[in-house]
Formats: sequence, C-alpha cells, structure tokens
Amino acid sequence: MDRPSDHFPRREYARLDFYADPVARTSARVLWAARDASAAWARAADEQDWAAVSEDMFRLAVFGRAYELNQEQWPHRKRTPTAHEWQDASDTYIYTAYLLAGRQLRDAGHRDRIPECDPVLDFCRAAMDACYTPIVDAEPVDPVPLNDKLLGEYDPLVRHRARHDLPCESVAGTFGFDPDTGGWVLQDKEDEEGAGLLSATTPPPQ
Repeated sequence: MDRPSDHFPRREYARLDFYADPVARTSARVLWAARDASAAWARAADEQDWAAVSEDMFRLAVFGRAYELNQEQWPHRKRTPTAHEWQDASDTYIYTAYLLAGRQLRDAGHRDRIPECDPVLDFCRAAMDACYTPIVDAEPVDPVPLNDKLLGEYDPLVRHRARHDLPCESVAGTFGFDPDTGGWVLQDKEDEEGAGLLSATTPPPQ
C-alpha cells in the first residue's frame, strides 16, 4: 500500500456518480452523509470552532477519509482482492483515518472531543462494507449490518429531505379479460363492465 497523505478530512470528490440516488442506494446515502460531515469538519477547523465537532460528525468524517484512502488504492490493485485481503486493508484505512482525526483534535487542545475508538471503527466497518465497489474492492462475505440511525443529522434523507421528496404519480387498477379482443386489459376505474379499457401488453400474474 502506498503511504497515505496526512490530510484530514477528505477533500477529493471526483467520482460524484457514487453519490447519485441516496434514496435507493445505501452506499450513496452513507457517502453523502460522510461528505456533509467532512465539509462541516473543514468549516470547524477553519473557524477553530472545535466545539462544533459532534460524534456524528467525527464518525462520518473518519469514514469519508477512510473511503478516500481506499479509493486511492484502486489504480494500484492488479487484481480483485480477496474478501480477507480487502477487509484487512480497509480496516487499516479506517484506523488510519481515526488517528488522523484524533491527532487533529489533540493538537487543537480538544482531546476530550475524541470519541471512543471501537464504536467509530465498528460504524466505519459497516459503512465500508455497504459501500464496496465490485472488481476494485471485494464483496464482503459477512458484511457488518449498518445502523442508519448513526448517520444522525447528516443523513441526506433528513438533511436534504426537500430535495429527495420528489412527488410521483401513483396509479392503481384491476386487470380483466376482454372477450372482444381476447386479451387482458387494465380496467377503467369508472367502468365496471370493462368497456373503454386500457390495453396491457402482457396478462397479469395468475
């Protein structure tokens, strides 16, 4: 593994497609939360407002940096790692990111704001498993379940709710057999006899 740089938090977001559709994709939801937490950490550092660093911000910013360390290795992997190899490597990235975050708080005189190690590492392991990318990462054999409540205030489904609550049209109907056409049709809600039917290309499940 190449030696990682010591910056914290994450600062490179070239692969924005990884953040698409956090409603349907758990990985996008987690990565989006980590990005928002990392941005909040960067603001806190710029303003020296270390009291703003919450446990939610800490764990998500640590994961964001750990995932960046993982992505940095993609071009150097000559083959898909085994599940064991990838878990060992990504555990190292997670612990490295935790140390980088803790060192920054320690150097700023706020060691008291460093959360206990194990809960942060456990969350990051679950998040990393949820965000693995085929071919360049390994599919976890026994993925750690992700507790989405730990996304806290940075959960994009909460933080950006208005953006993701997009209205969609809902249609309900009943299929019936039309003897005139010999096909299955979607019945008009107002026509119990099946006249004025909407055609369907395939019959409904039997």
